[in-house]
Amino acid sequence: MSSGQKLSLRGYKLDEENYHYHWFSEQDARSGRVLDAENAFYEICTLADGSALTTSSGGATQYLMRLPKKYWREDMAASKAKREAMRRRDAQLKPGEYTVDRHGRPVEDGEVIVNRRTNDNPYA
Repeated sequence: MSSGQKLSLRGYKLDEENYHYHWFSEQDARSGRVLDAENAFYEICTLADGSALTTSSGGATQYLMRLPKKYWREDMAASKAKREAMRRRDAQLKPGEYTVDRHGRPVEDGEVIVNRRTNDNPYA
Protein backbone atom coordinates (compact mmCIF):
# COMPACT_ATOMS: atom_id res chain seq x y z
CA MET A 1 0.00 0.00 0.00
CA SER A 2 1.41 3.38 -0.89
CA SER A 3 1.87 6.13 1.68
CA GLY A 4 -1.11 8.42 2.20
CA GLN A 5 -3.62 6.00 0.74
CA LYS A 6 -7.00 6.13 2.51
CA LEU A 7 -8.60 2.97 3.77
CA SER A 8 -12.31 2.55 3.14
CA LEU A 9 -15.02 0.55 4.79
CA ARG A 10 -17.39 -1.47 2.67
CA GLY A 11 -20.81 0.17 2.69
CA TYR A 12 -19.76 3.30 4.60
CA LYS A 13 -18.22 6.53 3.36
CA LEU A 14 -15.95 8.27 5.87
CA ASP A 15 -16.28 12.06 6.12
CA GLU A 16 -12.80 12.71 7.50
CA GLU A 17 -13.02 16.41 6.72
CA ASN A 18 -15.78 16.97 9.28
CA TYR A 19 -15.43 14.04 11.71
CA HIS A 20 -12.80 12.21 13.75
CA TYR A 21 -13.35 8.42 13.78
CA HIS A 22 -12.48 5.96 16.53
CA TRP A 23 -13.21 2.29 17.20
CA PHE A 24 -14.67 1.62 20.67
CA SER A 25 -14.56 -1.91 22.12
CA GLU A 26 -17.49 -3.26 24.06
CA GLN A 27 -16.97 -6.43 26.08
CA ASP A 28 -18.01 -7.75 29.47
CA ALA A 29 -14.90 -6.54 31.32
CA ARG A 30 -15.15 -3.05 29.82
CA SER A 31 -18.84 -2.59 29.17
CA GLY A 32 -20.20 0.92 29.00
CA ARG A 33 -17.49 2.42 26.79
CA VAL A 34 -19.89 3.03 23.90
CA LEU A 35 -22.37 4.73 26.25
CA ASP A 36 -19.53 6.84 27.70
CA ALA A 37 -18.50 7.83 24.17
CA GLU A 38 -22.07 8.77 23.30
CA ASN A 39 -22.17 10.94 26.44
CA ALA A 40 -19.02 12.64 25.09
CA PHE A 41 -20.84 13.50 21.81
CA TYR A 42 -19.57 10.56 19.75
CA GLU A 43 -22.12 9.05 17.36
CA ILE A 44 -22.30 5.40 16.29
CA CYS A 45 -21.69 5.12 12.55
CA THR A 46 -24.55 3.31 10.85
CA LEU A 47 -24.91 1.59 7.50
CA ALA A 48 -27.67 2.39 4.99
CA ASP A 49 -29.94 -0.24 6.59
CA GLY A 50 -29.60 1.48 10.00
CA SER A 51 -27.38 -1.16 11.60
CA ALA A 52 -24.29 -0.14 13.55
CA LEU A 53 -20.93 -0.47 11.82
CA THR A 54 -19.14 -3.11 13.91
CA THR A 55 -16.29 -5.57 13.76
CA SER A 56 -15.02 -8.31 16.06
CA SER A 57 -11.66 -8.19 17.79
CA GLY A 58 -10.40 -10.55 20.47
CA GLY A 59 -13.84 -11.59 21.67
CA ALA A 60 -15.11 -8.01 21.82
CA THR A 61 -17.38 -6.10 19.50
CA GLN A 62 -15.93 -2.86 18.21
CA TYR A 63 -18.17 0.00 17.15
CA LEU A 64 -17.03 2.68 14.73
CA MET A 65 -17.96 6.04 16.19
CA ARG A 66 -17.44 9.58 15.01
CA LEU A 67 -17.01 12.91 16.72
CA PRO A 68 -17.39 16.29 14.98
CA LYS A 69 -13.91 17.73 14.36
CA LYS A 70 -14.89 20.89 16.29
CA TYR A 71 -15.24 18.89 19.52
CA TRP A 72 -12.24 16.69 18.74
CA ARG A 73 -10.00 19.77 18.27
CA GLU A 74 -11.27 21.20 21.57
CA ASP A 75 -10.52 17.88 23.31
CA MET A 76 -7.00 17.75 21.83
CA ALA A 77 -6.29 21.37 22.85
CA ALA A 78 -7.49 20.67 26.41
CA SER A 79 -5.37 17.50 26.62
CA LYS A 80 -2.30 19.36 25.36
CA ALA A 81 -2.83 22.18 27.85
CA LYS A 82 -3.18 19.66 30.68
CA ARG A 83 0.02 17.84 29.66
CA GLU A 84 1.93 21.13 29.40
CA ALA A 85 0.69 22.26 32.84
CA MET A 86 1.78 18.93 34.35
CA ARG A 87 5.17 19.20 32.66
CA ARG A 88 5.68 22.74 33.99
CA ARG A 89 4.54 21.70 37.48
CA ASP A 90 6.84 18.67 37.52
CA ALA A 91 9.78 20.76 36.30
CA GLN A 92 9.57 23.26 39.16
CA LEU A 93 12.10 22.87 41.95
CA LYS A 94 10.84 22.56 45.50
CA PRO A 95 12.39 24.61 48.32
CA GLY A 96 15.86 23.32 49.13
CA GLU A 97 16.21 21.46 45.83
CA TYR A 98 18.66 22.38 43.13
CA THR A 99 19.76 21.19 39.74
CA VAL A 100 23.10 21.55 38.01
CA ASP A 101 24.03 23.45 34.89
CA ARG A 102 25.96 21.88 32.02
CA HIS A 103 29.21 22.40 33.93
CA GLY A 104 27.98 20.59 37.04
CA ARG A 105 27.50 23.73 39.16
CA PRO A 106 24.37 23.98 41.37
CA VAL A 107 21.55 26.18 40.06
CA GLU A 108 18.71 26.94 42.48
CA ASP A 109 16.17 28.61 40.18
CA GLY A 110 16.43 26.24 37.22
CA GLU A 111 14.15 23.51 35.99
CA VAL A 112 14.57 19.87 36.90
CA ILE A 113 16.48 18.04 34.20
CA VAL A 114 15.10 14.57 33.64
CA ASN A 115 17.42 11.98 32.14
CA ARG A 116 15.22 9.21 30.78
CA ARG A 117 16.96 5.88 30.21
CA THR A 118 15.51 3.05 28.23
CA ASN A 119 17.20 0.39 30.38
CA ASP A 120 18.98 -0.02 33.72
CA ASN A 121 22.47 -0.36 32.22
CA PRO A 122 24.42 2.79 33.23
CA TYR A 123 26.91 2.14 30.42
CA ALA A 124 24.31 1.93 27.64
